[in-house]
Amino acid sequence: MLAAAAVATDSTQGDPTSVAEALSGPDADGWRAAIDAELKSLEDNGTWTLVAPDEVPRGRRVLKSKFVFKTK
Repeated sequence: MLAAAAVATDSTQGDPTSVAEALSGPDADGWRAAIDAELKSLEDNGTWTLVAPDEVPRGRRVLKSKFVFKTK
């Protein structure tokens, strides 16, 4: 869903490999907008429920996730 806020970058630099790298690079504003749009979409669609680590019910596990940054 990052296509909604695609970012144009210099193809010699490649895509960021972490949130920290995306938000510290020259296209940080575009990546921030893409991250915000994706998180809003996930929240609006009820994709998950955010819980604090100490609120996870016994016998349950938290699924991890990460952003994959790709320019189009």
